[in-house]
Amino acid sequence: MKNYQKIFFVFLMLLLPLQTYAVSISDVYHKVRIVIAELDALKMHYAPNTPTRTPGIQVGKTPVHAYTKGLELLEKIQRFQQQNNLSALQIPKLPSKRVKSKNVLAIIDQAEQEIGKIVQSLNLTVAQVTPAKSSKTASDVYQKIWRASYLMDALVKPVAPAAVMRNALMIEQGLIVIAERMNKPMQLPGLQSVSDKTPQDVTIQLFKLLYKLALIERKLKLKPLVVPAFPVGDIKPEDAYDATGNVIADVTRITLKLKIAPMTRQEIPQGKISPSDVYAQIVRLNRGAQILLEKRSN
Repeated sequence: MKNYQKIFFVFLMLLLPLQTYAVSISDVYHKVRIVIAELDALKMHYAPNTPTRTPGIQVGKTPVHAYTKGLELLEKIQRFQQQNNLSALQIPKLPSKRVKSKNVLAIIDQAEQEIGKIVQSLNLTVAQVTPAKSSKTASDVYQKIWRASYLMDALVKPVAPAAVMRNALMIEQGLIVIAERMNKPMQLPGLQSVSDKTPQDVTIQLFKLLYKLALIERKLKLKPLVVPAFPVGDIKPEDAYDATGNVIADVTRITLKLKIAPMTRQEIPQGKISPSDVYAQIVRLNRGAQILLEKRSN
């Protein structure tokens, strides 16, 4: 009998290394720092003199925010691959169920694998990354992913208004299905004819939309987002693009709360699209979000 017990004990010991462990947000944070180190090396190779922005301190972010920011990073990596005639990655869909640390890690793993292949092909030296000593939050991870996204901006062509419009069309899709679930059918007004609008005008409208989403989340008993500070300096299409990403993240939080299908990624519209065109679309979305905040008349 004792021999059988010994054999069983040895068998268990062999299995232990195969057991999975719970992924922590600190694990994700460490992997993002590796991605940043690789991107630093890549930027030094391709664009050493191009300045990059640094995101401010982030608060109130959730794994959903980190996940959607990771998708934004993957999209920029995909653009870099396409610009350099490399095999382009496939971007995962927006989440349809609760996002955990392991889901965010899967996105960052994909980013690291793609960037790592490029770095290795160029035989670049990458700074070593040691694990952080303190525990981290989803806001910390979000900030680091945003830093990686800013580094990618130095390696790809500037964001065009058409890319911002694509995100705005995705937001429209999300608001419509949310309205249906809330039993508040949404008839969006037609597009206004506007001119001479700038990325700053577009970004202001997007921040107005973020505040409305926070009110909708509170109404749904969902912890409302903490609207970030408005970007400083010269506002560029990249700022408007980032703001649409923030909106997409919180529309996704609402769809998860209501257990409805997430927005689907759309193709970037073809043809000439101006900041004024995007502005008109965001004004429509603000009016649609206001419908979700109004009390139904008896």
